[in-house]
Amino acid sequence: MFILLKTVADNFHHFPGNRFIKLLADFQKRIYLPFVEVIREGIGSDSPEKTANLIFGSLVGYTALNIHHDMRNEMDVDGIVNMIFSGIQAKER
Repeated sequence: MFILLKTVADNFHHFPGNRFIKLLADFQKRIYLPFVEVIREGIGSDSPEKTANLIFGSLVGYTALNIHHDMRNEMDVDGIVNMIFSGIQAKER
């Protein structure tokens, strides 16, 4: 998932040719918009797109820093997801 989100954040510049529009459309349709809908229905966020961006950005940043500092084995994905959602739920109430 990290590679996919990082690639989206980098505008798919690693891919040859002008594939950005198609790849972005596929990402939006298959991953981003369904995730936004889950957020909208699941936590009733007033701005589910912002919440989705916060979650995806947090996961990409967290993962990138752990990879950069050679701490892959110490990553606690469940812990970071729980932390992000607990903060969002507390703020949304």
